[in-house]
Amino acid sequence: MKEIILAGLPNCGKSTLFSLLTGIHAVTGNREGVTVTAKSGKMMMKNREKVLLTDLPGIRRIPPRAPDEQLSVARLHDRSYDLLLYVTDVGNLANGLELLRDLLHCPAATCQACMSCEVECQVLLVVNFCDDLIRMGPSSPAYGILPDGMEHTPEKLEKALHELCGIPVCCISGRTQTGIPQLRRVIEKMLENPEQKQTFRLCPEKYRTLSKRPKVSSAHPADRILLSPFWGSIILAMTLTMLFFLTFGPPTGCLTDFIERWTAKTLLPHCASLLYGSSLPVFFADLLCDGILPAVISVIAFLPRLGMLFLCLGILEESGYSARVAHLVHPMMYKIGLSGDAFIPLLLGCGCTVTGVLATRTFSDRTLRRRTLLFLPLISCSARIALYSLLADICMPAHPWIFCLVLYLLGFVLLCLFARICKALQKTKENKPAPLPVLRVPSPAVILSDLLDRLRHFLGRIGGIILLSGVLVWLLAHIGPDFRYLPNGGQNTLLERLGAWFVPFLKPLGLGNSAIAVSLLSGVLAKEAFVSTYAIVSGGIPIAQLLSPASAISLAVFYALYLPCTATVCALHSEKVRRGDVIFSCLLCLSVAWLSAFTAYRLFL
Repeated sequence: MKEIILAGLPNCGKSTLFSLLTGIHAVTGNREGVTVTAKSGKMMMKNREKVLLTDLPGIRRIPPRAPDEQLSVARLHDRSYDLLLYVTDVGNLANGLELLRDLLHCPAATCQACMSCEVECQVLLVVNFCDDLIRMGPSSPAYGILPDGMEHTPEKLEKALHELCGIPVCCISGRTQTGIPQLRRVIEKMLENPEQKQTFRLCPEKYRTLSKRPKVSSAHPADRILLSPFWGSIILAMTLTMLFFLTFGPPTGCLTDFIERWTAKTLLPHCASLLYGSSLPVFFADLLCDGILPAVISVIAFLPRLGMLFLCLGILEESGYSARVAHLVHPMMYKIGLSGDAFIPLLLGCGCTVTGVLATRTFSDRTLRRRTLLFLPLISCSARIALYSLLADICMPAHPWIFCLVLYLLGFVLLCLFARICKALQKTKENKPAPLPVLRVPSPAVILSDLLDRLRHFLGRIGGIILLSGVLVWLLAHIGPDFRYLPNGGQNTLLERLGAWFVPFLKPLGLGNSAIAVSLLSGVLAKEAFVSTYAIVSGGIPIAQLLSPASAISLAVFYALYLPCTATVCALHSEKVRRGDVIFSCLLCLSVAWLSAFTAYRLFL
């Protein structure tokens, strides 16, 4: 099967083009580092022939320094593919052409003559975001290579770039899907003539004209405010406050309360009557009604809050604002021993820690990457939302979103503290954040697609874990030490004994209850499992009846900081983090969680 490679600078629309050509949904975002691993899909040609299309992570420089760059360059130098689709955006033509020259091993251009070299593989230059040509006008980087007075159109730019570089050029817009049919025709034509030789060249005079043109995003008027230390900080504080208000406040609280009431009063009784009225054995009916259904419903109840959080994160990312926050906080992050680029993994960690871990692949400095990975589990992920909401109703029922905001800030403050200690022990060079992407109004279709993809990934990841933990916990709650089945449970079960082993560890925190101890243990498998496990082992007793306000605060602090979930540990291992560092990170989280919860319990007792 023939293979096509998609390569280029970061954040130039490769993943969008991959989705349009293959029909496979790929995660996109208006920032660098969205694609950190190679992904492949099959593209259907006009003659019904299938071609393998591989999307590589973005490349910033040659030689590569970051792990994702090294993966892409190694694949490109393999030369086992049939066609290279090199994607660049119309706002960054100079850097895009310079990187293409380096990838093709062409010599640098001299002042006297055009640099040229014979290309070993077929290359098609794809210029994305060409719908911005008319909007940018004379500020467009393409203005320097188009003759004076010539209209700025994709067709004119294609001809000018072909004369400049000597290779086929296609101008498209992934957002509006303009030029995609033409691109397909050019791809088919090039694959039909694999022996055709190409010569890549760059005229120094034209290239210098391109180089003097600034990137589109750097000239955006709004950046003067968004990147201002004073106004930018105020806007960031307002943005984070609004994010937590929408996620944990009345907008989603009403819907969550409705789901909980409807499931408790209507769905569960109706399912119980159907199951016990059928010919199903009592053992399986008990398992479904008391084990699996409560576990699944407990997850469904907090989906509105989860969806709102993912929606807000998607808007911040797609608009380009999250990358601007990285530039805004860079001076402060550098003082504590991190980089402004670390803000992106921390922000993504609020959704899922595994995603934040993968986002660090774009770091070229190994010390900064290691430091970020060690303390990233201190940031609360979206899986904790369910318990945060329950505990907020106990501690601060009037303003639950403030309570949740404090818990998120607690993890961030501790991360900054430990990163500052590491910097004092080991100095690092300052690394500038990634270049700013274009500031644009997010597309509703892209935001909705991103939201559904995040929810689908979340439910797919936790579905099996919740089901397995629900069955396992219910079995332990109904089996005695002699392994006999106890229909009504009881005090002398395997689950009670398992919880009793950990109660002494939690008793100084005001959490001397075996149901909470077992739920915390299941949370190590997946943080979402705490609520579903408690729904099974508590016997229907609301958590508010077991905890005082001081105990609820202690549980919230401990739950926010204690051991990372199994998926996070596996992600750290897959990123080739040393085993000692992973163990250190887990022990650090556990010890800090216990000490912080103990302090909070004594303060509010």
